[in-house]
Amino acid sequence: MAATRVTVTLPEELMVEMDRYAENRSQFVTEAVRAELERRRKERLLQCLQHPHPESVDMADLGFREWVCLATEEDADLIDPESLRNVRWDAQKGWQES
Repeated sequence: MAATRVTVTLPEELMVEMDRYAENRSQFVTEAVRAELERRRKERLLQCLQHPHPESVDMADLGFREWVCLATEEDADLIDPESLRNVRWDAQKGWQES
């Protein structure tokens, strides 16, 4: 993977603490950024599930098997096949088990 050099300014006390845990600052920052991006992606997904776009309600009616055909590799970690449940969207109550 290609790398790009960036300049980031951090508070000194944060650098001191980071140096206690990391031998390689670049690797530490890379892992932290990846973790934060993943957290935000999941947070955004949860927001979408709590307040779905009207078109996504139509998509939910298609069901899981059809959704899998549309999913990307990035979405693979969002699904635990062992915990799948049939759900439906109720405009008054949100997602409900069916």
